[in-house]
Amino acid sequence: MGSRCINIMPKQWQEANQYKEIALTMPHEDKWIKGKVDLLIEFDNKIINLDLKTTTDLSDYALCRAINNFGYDIQGQLYKKLIEFNFNKPCETYLLFTSKDTANARIVNIDAYVNNCVDKVEQGINDLLFSLETGLYISPYKNISFLGM
Repeated sequence: MGSRCINIMPKQWQEANQYKEIALTMPHEDKWIKGKVDLLIEFDNKIINLDLKTTTDLSDYALCRAINNFGYDIQGQLYKKLIEFNFNKPCETYLLFTSKDTANARIVNIDAYVNNCVDKVEQGINDLLFSLETGLYISPYKNISFLGM
């Protein structure tokens, strides 16, 4: 997978400063938030966040569905906050999808998704901190508040 990632990246990204699998932290109220990113590329006075994902279908429809179903937009927004706090530069978010079944890969820019889920991320962080402090779980699904058998 690593060689597919390198081969599909634009040449100027390959030659730029890269940070692989680094943990980033930032304050949120009186707590600290931590996230681990796959690959950051310092290019053109910004940071490219290249998040690696595996899929079976590289079509537009399948990738959009994956972004929504797996919350890649929310993850991207949290990473964007962490990256911009730590690097003090604007961040662009890309997903690099690799196919499980073939040697194909595809890079897609998901900034439109990422920039539209700021409120979801803030609510998610607050819910997580509440859960950690109280031991109570707040479900993102409004009608579900417990797990049953």
